[in-house]
Amino acid sequence: MVVFKVSEIRGRRELGVLRLSEVEVHTIPESPGVYVVCWIKEGDVVPVPRILGVDKAGILYVGSTTNLASRLKSLLKAIRIARGENEKPSKKHRHTLVLTLLYTGLAERISSKDLLVYYKTFTSKKEAEIQEALFFYEYTRLYGEPPPLNLKVGRQVLMILNLGVLGKSILAGELDPELATLLTRS
Repeated sequence: MVVFKVSEIRGRRELGVLRLSEVEVHTIPESPGVYVVCWIKEGDVVPVPRILGVDKAGILYVGSTTNLASRLKSLLKAIRIARGENEKPSKKHRHTLVLTLLYTGLAERISSKDLLVYYKTFTSKKEAEIQEALFFYEYTRLYGEPPPLNLKVGRQVLMILNLGVLGKSILAGELDPELATLLTRS
C-alpha cells in the first residue's frame, strides 16, 4: 500500500501532508485547522484494525487547533520527549496523543518518522472544531469507534453533540469534502 499523495486529493492547495518528523523544515500555516495523524512504516500505511473493519488509511488521531504550525511543532517535541530523544520535558508538551502513545506502549514502536500528518486550514477555531467533530462522527460511523489514540473522545462526546442523528446535531453541517477523502480510501 502506498502513502496517500497530496496530488491525489481534490483541492490539494488546501489539504497539506507531511511526515511529523519534517515539521520543522516545512512552512505550515499559523491558522485554525484540523489535523489527522496516520501511521506509516517504511513508506507504507499501517492498517489499523477497528471494531467494524480495518482502517486502511492508518488513522491514529484527529485534532483541531487555533494554530496548526504551533500545534504540530509542539506535537513533534512531545513525541521526542516521550521517546527520550534529547528534549527537555515540560508540562506544556503533554499532548493527548503522546500521553496515549505512552499509555499503550506504542511510544517505543512509533517515532515521528512513522507519523504522517494531513492538515487543513479553516477560517475560524469554531469551524475547525466543527469539522473535527464531524470527522469523528464519520470515522465512528464507518469503524464503530473513534480513532484509536483519541481516548478522550467517547460516546458521551458524540452524544452531547447529538452526532448520532446527523442533521439534528447542534453542528448540523457537512464534513469538508477534502477531509472526507481521508475516510474513503480503500
